[in-house]
Amino acid sequence: MVYIGLSNYASNTLLNDSDWCNGICNSTYFESVLNVKVPTMTSNTTPSGTCFGTSIDSATALYRAFDGNSNTDVYSVSTANVGAIGYRFTENIYCKKATFTIRNNIASNNATTIKIQGSADNSTWTDLGVLSFTLPNNTSSTYDYSMVLNNANQYDYHRILRTQGLDRLRICNAQFYGRKDV
Repeated sequence: MVYIGLSNYASNTLLNDSDWCNGICNSTYFESVLNVKVPTMTSNTTPSGTCFGTSIDSATALYRAFDGNSNTDVYSVSTANVGAIGYRFTENIYCKKATFTIRNNIASNNATTIKIQGSADNSTWTDLGVLSFTLPNNTSSTYDYSMVLNNANQYDYHRILRTQGLDRLRICNAQFYGRKDV
């Protein structure tokens, strides 16, 4: 059996239609269609690509957001108004889905806005998706988020950007999914 969206023609056509893209990205086989993702990182540059961030507490350990370990994370400095963690692919991709886990480390109900962005030069950023939420008043919980992205352009840089809320944005298990040929 071949699933709809697994052939290049179907993938290219369907992933450019927002209804089909939502259906495919929310299906159980989306990783077969979105065949490019961040590898399990063991350093900021290994095994491939590059982890990067802005206003991050430990720039030497950015890869912990992409290491697949839910016990490690990367967090923005508390004095920064924004914080971002990202990954640069070795080639341009059409990023269609982002997933990440936020670890709440403060005891307050903070309204928070997160943007998923793409860039070709790491300086001019395009919003691919926006998520607004309020974390419960619980300092020991983690929350999983998944976003289907409205993206018709290829980028090699992708990032998760905090634009408001949360004293510190703590990210673990981040992932960007996409294709080269949409």
